[in-house]
Amino acid sequence: MHQDKEEQIFIKRIKELGTTAYYKEILTYTDFLNLNEISIFHSIKKDLPKIPYESYGGYEGAERQILFFKGISTDIDYKDYISCIHIKPVSKRFSDELSHRDFLGSILGLGLDRSTIGDILVKDGEAYCFCLSSISDFIIDNLFMVKHTNVLCSLADIDTDTFRPNFEEIQGTITSNRLDAIIAVALKTSRSKITSLISSGRVFINGREITSNSYVVKDDDIISIRGHGKFIYKGQDGITRKGRLRVLLLKYS
Repeated sequence: MHQDKEEQIFIKRIKELGTTAYYKEILTYTDFLNLNEISIFHSIKKDLPKIPYESYGGYEGAERQILFFKGISTDIDYKDYISCIHIKPVSKRFSDELSHRDFLGSILGLGLDRSTIGDILVKDGEAYCFCLSSISDFIIDNLFMVKHTNVLCSLADIDTDTFRPNFEEIQGTITSNRLDAIIAVALKTSRSKITSLISSGRVFINGREITSNSYVVKDDDIISIRGHGKFIYKGQDGITRKGRLRVLLLKYS
């Protein structure tokens, strides 16, 4: 019930932004949205005024994205709205092993709301944190420690390939695009072991909880499996001699 109320508030806010952009002919935008919120937007966009919109999270393939309603016909300079902060240990020699959770926890510990923070990409003990440009200086001026490690923060250039996520390719064969069959390929296990995973509410497609084994997965759907990672279903890549479909998935690594 609580979640339904939150969704109603979110939908009301989206409709307000779309209507304002349309009638006032201005650019309006959200904070960073998660996959579920983006999915809700797509389910209600037919009820919004017919204006162009864009979504972006600071780099290609970002999970958390800002939604822009273009009440004016002009290009958006994303640097005005999204910044990226490079967070690195003062001394790698004395650094803890830092995870995504460590970086996120320390940033939110500054009193910031989760919606002001986009993706955080962690590589070699350093992090690149996407955030609203309006709070970038605050983070740089106030974040000095992650876990027990002293850190330095600076603005990063978002116009590079540094932020492309790494993927592991997973290939397999299936008889149909059923969710249970595709997850069996992703996790390299049998379909019979997938049933409880799906029915227990641990599987999400594009941020929406899916509890049906027979759900048909579409190309480029993002499959998140709690405790097992996140995958992009890239679709079919041929047929075997026995008539099975060859498929490719990309696992975020």
